Amino acid sequence: MTPSAILFSVNSYDRDGDIESEGIFLHFEDTRVKAANTLKEFREIVAHFESMLREIEENYPEAK
Repeated sequence: MTPSAILFSVNSYDRDGDIESEGIFLHFEDTRVKAANTLKEFREIVAHFESMLREIEENYPEAK
């Protein structure tokens, strides 16, 4: 899977078009994951991913 294959959606809707669940969802092929409740929370998750990236680079050079 390429990074550009990861998609997103905002809110989850039922068949009538009503919001079923609010939030930001990430789509990995057939798997959908609720990543955050708000955009602010999603920004915090992105920052957390960046800190994870730095940790992997520092501690696992073989992962490059």
